[in-house]
Amino acid sequence: MGIPPISFTGLSSFSDDFAVILQRTFDVANLPIQQLLGEQVVLLARQQQLATLRSAIQGLENRFTTLGLLAANAAVTASSSDSAIVSLLTTGSPATASYDFVVTSAASVAQE
Repeated sequence: MGIPPISFTGLSSFSDDFAVILQRTFDVANLPIQQLLGEQVVLLARQQQLATLRSAIQGLENRFTTLGLLAANAAVTASSSDSAIVSLLTTGSPATASYDFVVTSAASVAQE
């Protein structure tokens, strides 16, 4: 992609030098295009990462929705391995499903 090169087939003693000048000119003219193509690759990779993140968040949302429906029907029991960090209040009948939430690191503020 970019600016197509022009081939020069002259017969003068300067034709080789002129062909080199033309090639360098086209190479320099194509630099912004090459930079944009590189940025496009980076943006496409970020788009894919965001799509993966969106899918994971939607899966988590679905699980929480299901958990909320169970809680609304009073069919949830809960326990915490460290009640100083997480405490849960439940009421109702025995659990009809089991959910394990494992926290692997503390949350932190993120910004870009």
